Amino acid sequence: MRRMILPLMLAVVAACQPQGGPLTDADIAAIREANEAFEAALLAGDWDAALGLYVEDAVQLAPEEPPTLGRAAIGERFKRFTGLNIVDRDYRIQKIEGSGDVAYVWGTLRQHYTWADQDEPSENGAEMLRTLRRQPDGS
Repeated sequence: MRRMILPLMLAVVAACQPQGGPLTDADIAAIREANEAFEAALLAGDWDAALGLYVEDAVQLAPEEPPTLGRAAIGERFKRFTGLNIVDRDYRIQKIEGSGDVAYVWGTLRQHYTWADQDEPSENGAEMLRTLRRQPDGS
């Protein structure tokens, strides 16, 4: 049986409060929107859309693997998921914190998935931490 390891940390494009201030309601809404876009891309099997949410210098940490450094390397890692079908995915945000240009999203994940050559779904779960950073264009 193949194991699927999804990102525990990702830097995505998201809005955060300017230098030093607490997160605003608009920041939190933008963070939730970025998370929803990532989850929707995974459920649709749209790895290009998921990859598009990473910044160029993103770092992805996965259990029992060395860090994957940079969007291009993360895209190469995503190629391992060819033939993957996420049947259902329940990602729940537990906490959003941050200030200035950085925010952290902690959540829990439970999902069922199959591979192209597998009939019976597999299940896994994880604690996830996503780091988001305001981009120079303000996004």
